[in-house]
Amino acid sequence: MHNFSLVLAYHTQGKEIYWQFQNYNPSNSFEIGQKLAESSGYLLAETPYNSSFAGFKDWFIQKYNKPGYTIESGIGENPLPITQFNEIYNDNLDKESKKLIPISQVCELSKYKVLDVCKSNNISTSGQIDEEQAKPFAPPINFASSTITSFFMEERVVYGKANVHKAWDIASPAQSPVYSTCDGTIEKVSFPYSSNSIDTNDKQGGNIIKLSCEVGDKKYTVLYGHLFPNSSKVNEGQQVTKGQQIAGVGTTGYSTGNHLHYQVSLDGQVIDGMSLVDFTYENSNYSPDFNLPDSNLPSYKN
Repeated sequence: MHNFSLVLAYHTQGKEIYWQFQNYNPSNSFEIGQKLAESSGYLLAETPYNSSFAGFKDWFIQKYNKPGYTIESGIGENPLPITQFNEIYNDNLDKESKKLIPISQVCELSKYKVLDVCKSNNISTSGQIDEEQAKPFAPPINFASSTITSFFMEERVVYGKANVHKAWDIASPAQSPVYSTCDGTIEKVSFPYSSNSIDTNDKQGGNIIKLSCEVGDKKYTVLYGHLFPNSSKVNEGQQVTKGQQIAGVGTTGYSTGNHLHYQVSLDGQVIDGMSLVDFTYENSNYSPDFNLPDSNLPSYKN
């Protein structure tokens, strides 16, 4: 009989990794799951109650009290087309074996066009900006070293709570630079967390910076969340320029790992800010590479 250390059960779809079963939390389950999420770019999530009791990994966790994971590969409409195979295969390679490539216009990529928020008939109701409109924003992070882990208006379950995510989550190594996406004024700098650790009782979004900017006759507010402790390079009321570094990536507050929470509002209404980003913008402040040593990983406790 094989003495397996853990189990990986592959399903489709959703680009999520479910890591526990009811109240069973085998040793190191969350830490291993976080490394899997970091490498693949998938979202690490708790198993929804109505999805429990039916999977091989649930049985394995309960029977052997060892880590088990259901990996929801790919994203789109069922059944997933065979054309996604190469992407799914690449997502599941060890991070040292694969190359991260820059993310181009998100809703213009075939793998994202299948998302409801990217379909033209839903743009007006989802907050999606028409693709023909100008894209005045600079990328808030170096996408060549990052991975999108949660989409705008995505329905998800985090720590057992279902919600609709009105922002983009972009995973990147701890302390990776975060940039001002536009010329504007820093409205708020709030850094209550002095350690880069998770707090599931947090209501603010961890350490945050709020930026306001005007483009033509439109007033935007940009919220950057879960920032690394003591990484702020700006003060409230300070004027910043597009592409200027303002902080670093962290996992403070209600978070599952190092990532940037990027949320944009137009005249007080949350919209899909990624549709405003010009991915061809050349930022001389970008650092070309980031490596995440184990020492940069936060210490997770369940």
